[in-house]
Amino acid sequence: MGENILSAFKNELGYVDATNQYVELSVRMTEKDYGTVLKNDLQGLAQSVNLNVSTLAEDYMCRISKSYIVNVNSCFENFLKSFRHLPGSPTNITEVEKTKEDDWLEWTLNIAFSNIENDIKNDIDICKYYRLIRNCIVHNGESSATLKNKRALIKTTDNSRLNAPNGLDSLTFDDQVLFSRSAYNVAKYIFNNSQYDINAIIKANRDSLIDLIKPFQELGSHSRATKKVNYFIGLLYPELANVNWEHEVATLLSE
Repeated sequence: MGENILSAFKNELGYVDATNQYVELSVRMTEKDYGTVLKNDLQGLAQSVNLNVSTLAEDYMCRISKSYIVNVNSCFENFLKSFRHLPGSPTNITEVEKTKEDDWLEWTLNIAFSNIENDIKNDIDICKYYRLIRNCIVHNGESSATLKNKRALIKTTDNSRLNAPNGLDSLTFDDQVLFSRSAYNVAKYIFNNSQYDINAIIKANRDSLIDLIKPFQELGSHSRATKKVNYFIGLLYPELANVNWEHEVATLLSE
C-alpha cells in the first residue's frame, strides 16, 4: 500500500519549513552576534569554521529568502505530481495532456474543478504569485508588470501579522511562511474536494483488496469485509461520497 499523498506532503513541507527556520535562525543570530565582524573581517570569521568566504553580497538576506521560496515551490509541485499519479484522481484519469507550457497548479485546477470556492481563491493567488517569483529566481528573471499585477490580487487581511507578500528583490522569511501556509491549504483543498473514480481505485488496488477480504467469504462476514475495504481506501483517499461499498465488496468477493 502506498502513502497518503496529503500526509506525505504535510511531512515534507514540515521538513522544508523546519530547515528554512533553522537557516533563518542562524542568519539572524549571526547578524546579532557578529554583525560588525561580517562587515570588517568576513574572511577571518569564515576561516574560523573552515570556510572560505571573502565577500558578502549586499542583498544576501534576500537571496537566502529566495531559496526558501524555491524549496517550498518544489515541495508543492511534488504534491501535484503525486496527485496526478494517484489512481482515480481527476488528473490521473483525464485524457487532457499536460504540456510544457502548463504550470502544474493551473493545469490541476482546470482538470479537477469547474468551480472553485471563494474561500480558497486567495491562497491560490498566493501560490501562483510565488510560482512566478520562483521562475524569476531560477531563470535570473527580473521583476515585471505580470508579477506586480499578480501581487496586487493578493488580499493581506487574512495574514495581517505577516509582512508579505513582497517583491522579487525584497523577499523576507515572512514570504516563505505565507507561501508554505497557502500551499498546504490549496493541496488540502485539491485532495479533499476532488471527485475520484472508484473503478480506477479498485482496479489499482484489486490484488491487495482481495487478499484483505479473503477471510470474509461467508455471507455473514460481508459487513466486516466492507469495513476493511472502506478503512483501507480511507488511508489513501479522503472520504468518498456516493460509493456503494457493499456492492464493491460483493464484486470483489465474486472474482
